[in-house]
Amino acid sequence: QPLRQTVREEGCRSRVVLNHFCYGQCNSFYIPRPVRSQENSFQSCAFCKPQRLASVLVELQCPGLDPPFRLKKIQKVKQCRCMSVNLSEADKQ
Repeated sequence: QPLRQTVREEGCRSRVVLNHFCYGQCNSFYIPRPVRSQENSFQSCAFCKPQRLASVLVELQCPGLDPPFRLKKIQKVKQCRCMSVNLSEADKQ
């Protein structure tokens, strides 16, 4: 979905740039292990996250500063995707 993102820097005029954000439903699942097993159950949750990002420089006008502009790097979302995260592995870290 489109997102109007405001880029700010102290002493500069803010600027609105068009970006995107990711949202939506993704599938998750849980597979229980036998009770006698010492291993944890297997869980996998999928999250809607940016798959492709691009770094973009945004020029802000900064009257009274020398030089009178600043470059600010932002991340622009190019593509979203449901990506699985294994919660059993994440808990061990």
